[in-house]
Amino acid sequence: MEEQHKRRGNRIELMMKIQVIGSDTAGQQFMDDAHTVVISPYGAMIVLGRGLTPEDEIIVRCMTTKKEAAARVVGQAGASPEGFLYGTELLDPSINLWGIEFPPVDESELAAGRVLVECMSCHTRELALLNDLELQVYQSSNRLTRDCQRCGGSTIWRESLHETPPKELAPMPASSRSAFDPPPNPYALEEGIRTRNERTSPRLDIKARFSVRTTLYGEDTGITEDVSRGGFRFTSSKKYVVGSQVEASVPYTKGGVNIFVPACIAWSRGMPDFGATEYGVAYTGRLREKARQKG
Repeated sequence: MEEQHKRRGNRIELMMKIQVIGSDTAGQQFMDDAHTVVISPYGAMIVLGRGLTPEDEIIVRCMTTKKEAAARVVGQAGASPEGFLYGTELLDPSINLWGIEFPPVDESELAAGRVLVECMSCHTRELALLNDLELQVYQSSNRLTRDCQRCGGSTIWRESLHETPPKELAPMPASSRSAFDPPPNPYALEEGIRTRNERTSPRLDIKARFSVRTTLYGEDTGITEDVSRGGFRFTSSKKYVVGSQVEASVPYTKGGVNIFVPACIAWSRGMPDFGATEYGVAYTGRLREKARQKG
């Protein structure tokens, strides 16, 4: 379970130009231009105007890094005017196909926020893990000062953008999202029913845009009430079940480059006067850390 979880974290919603080489369902060889919708260290969700079947092997060439890697088709997850939406998995995940530095999944899930940033000097891109203070700074300026290994010193980093303008895709059917959905959370039922007073990470009054995503409600966005390295608090008219599994992104930008990580609804409090419910979200990594400490 731990190994499976490590392979399912750090999903970045990012459009990158690629070329795909392979054989389609008609047996025709092709080399077509395409683009990603979601990337991770282990694969991508791609849009391609060719018919493919699960277990097909293809070559994916990233036009930004000029690297290529063999991949297998996990399955089709939808369609759009541009083509079919496929989940793909790299056969050798040690290849840094996207030219992006990904932190360990466990560290990512314990951050207050996650953003894809680019060094303004050398254009290196990294998935940056933000603490509470860094999240506040980034929310106000979309800039960070951080060390760059390539430049050999402290530089200014800015938000990294899509390579092509985002286009509306047909929604992914819930039954087709398994290739990129977070795995079942063995700690959700035990840890998810804790009360607000059982929190161990201090939460700060940080207003940041968030997105909570489920197969039932789709994307639920708004402004956080507070944020900590273990999760955040938000208010919604939706009716979530305590202990249920979600994906969460903080900060979040509609149509932007967002990073979703596995989480669960940790507690809830009704607000009948406002027709809404207050929820606490706990990142899965934080729940695993607490479970290990108890063990």
